[in-house]
Amino acid sequence: MDYVSRRIKRHLNDLERTNYTEPTTGPTAYGASDAPDEDGTEKGATPLRDDDVGRDKSGRKKRSMAVRSLLMYRKNLATLVDESGLSKLPPSTPTYLTASAPPSKRPPLQLCSVCGYKGTYGCMRCGQKYCSMGCRAIHDESRCEKR
Repeated sequence: MDYVSRRIKRHLNDLERTNYTEPTTGPTAYGASDAPDEDGTEKGATPLRDDDVGRDKSGRKKRSMAVRSLLMYRKNLATLVDESGLSKLPPSTPTYLTASAPPSKRPPLQLCSVCGYKGTYGCMRCGQKYCSMGCRAIHDESRCEKR
């Protein structure tokens, strides 16, 4: 059981690592602050308003600076949870961190690791499930963890 839990944890960490994004461009990526300029105006994200979205010469909507900054400075789940201050709430208040469900009365579903269909067969090397010979070929080619 320890091997299976380590494999699942490693698989989840790999998924988190591939989806993880940090702002790599823009002023805050290089340590610049949001301090006011010489003329007293502040730099930073502008609020999204209807009058911010204009149209260019071809009639299409232009992407406003606010939308660009929202797309550029996306945050992952861990950052959002840290910034929300959920740890400051009393323990009796249900939050994202304290929510839980009882264990299922039914056995877990055995799904194909390639397509998500019912996985009736198992890989002899790593134990992941697959549903057909085509999915087995894909699994052996790219997804098998025990090469």
